Amino acid sequence: MNSTHNFLFVSDFHIGEGRDPRTGLTHRNENFFQDDAFAQFILYHVQMSAKGDGKPWKLVLNGDLFDFLQVTTLPSKKELAEVVPDRELSDNEKKFGLGTSERATVWKLKKVAQGHPLFFSALAWFVAHDRYEIVLLKGNHDIELMWPVVQEAFHNCVAEAYENWQQYPSIFPQEADLPDTLSEDLLRKAIWFEPHFYYEPDLFFVEHGCQYDPANAFQDFEKPIITVRNERVIDLPQGSFLVRYFFNKVESVHPFADNLKPMSRYVIWILSNAPAQGIRFIFSILPDYVRTAVQMRKKSVKKVIKYVKVDQHGHTHPTEFWEKYMQIQGGIRQEMADFGKQTTWRGIGAFALALLGLIFLVVFIRMIAIGSWGFVLLALVAIVLSALGSVMLFNSIENVLTSTYLFRAAERVADLLNERPGTKFGPVRYLVIGHDHAARSWELENLTRRNMPNYRQWYVNTGSWIPVFSEIDQLERPSANLTFFRIIPEEIRDEHYGDVPQLMRWAPELGEPVLVRMFAKPEEIA
Repeated sequence: MNSTHNFLFVSDFHIGEGRDPRTGLTHRNENFFQDDAFAQFILYHVQMSAKGDGKPWKLVLNGDLFDFLQVTTLPSKKELAEVVPDRELSDNEKKFGLGTSERATVWKLKKVAQGHPLFFSALAWFVAHDRYEIVLLKGNHDIELMWPVVQEAFHNCVAEAYENWQQYPSIFPQEADLPDTLSEDLLRKAIWFEPHFYYEPDLFFVEHGCQYDPANAFQDFEKPIITVRNERVIDLPQGSFLVRYFFNKVESVHPFADNLKPMSRYVIWILSNAPAQGIRFIFSILPDYVRTAVQMRKKSVKKVIKYVKVDQHGHTHPTEFWEKYMQIQGGIRQEMADFGKQTTWRGIGAFALALLGLIFLVVFIRMIAIGSWGFVLLALVAIVLSALGSVMLFNSIENVLTSTYLFRAAERVADLLNERPGTKFGPVRYLVIGHDHAARSWELENLTRRNMPNYRQWYVNTGSWIPVFSEIDQLERPSANLTFFRIIPEEIRDEHYGDVPQLMRWAPELGEPVLVRMFAKPEEIA
């Protein structure tokens, strides 16, 4: 296949405040610790191109690059005059950090860049090379990238980082043909933002994937804007409220909480090691989340989103592709929501059994103290049964969290593209998604045969670069996944399995990428 570029896809870095240069300490909500590895990854591929075909790379950052929700530090008094010039901080902002307005997000982005100078220098050094480009797609944790002023601020952060890349001589070599500065014109051509997805005919269709998730989908993904106190902010989904008003507080105590997968492992850990802390979370933090989520949902404006085209007479008509694409998203969300309702009572039951187990633990200790050994035995049995029941219910909830819904979404989008809806869309080899942090490369084998192209089609999930501690991931790759998808179009061959996706993992210990080890598809979707 011919193409002007080769392609690199990464997603879900969840970059936060990073290292505070004043103290040398890392923020407790930070999830991204791979600045050095990312810089090495960038250097390797730039040098790979120089030694090979010379073709430039296009780096696709497929959503959740940043985690603006977890930037909770407040600006200084001097900075506040720029962020909120016409009012005082609300009690909500004082307790949970700045919100999602344009000015607030620009300040957060600068804070992130300050805590991750090497990461931004790597991006700057990358685009300084001739015809190298970066494409950003937003996700549910960095939806604020939709603000034009935030996009401009991102350009500025990259330009400023370029002024400092030479302080990393052990990583980035001096090259005579690099510009002295990154001009505004160069940045606008080299770094651009896609509002929904990125599509290359016959090659790939890439999207973040949060719109298939009922807890993290936005009513209007392109412009999810509402007005609160005369200020434009993001109309957040429930999953974002959970992060902002509950999980940020949990991670301030246990920074590893978000890295234990599945979620039930953290619940089991806290019940086993810090039950009193778990009770405090439930009774002191959870009410804030519930109360605020209810209040904000009342302010949310229901929208009917329709993407239309205008004919020569000025009349609007729903486009064939967009109408069906939105139906696919809604259908997957409904399936997930129905499944989620079935597990809601299991979650309530799991928490109830966990609390009951703690009560029996108190009884157990009391009975030992008074020497009532018959009741000691009964209390012990009750503790064991409560714990087993709670764990079983929590594990059953993971059926939702580990569902293959993104694979099903890829199948349906592939079928839609194979129908060649409208004049702009057609089949692709690779359906690329992120969001759930589960690096996968599975062939799409159950598509509508009459519409299939004359090549195989694949679901590729780019995984994540943040540490994940789970049994299955530990078998397939180290805890810090560092996974990415690479496409070199001219190397794709239909014969001899030359079309198998190059889903890879950056190996810092080797200074080069290696293929990701993956198990076959589960039996239920094989």
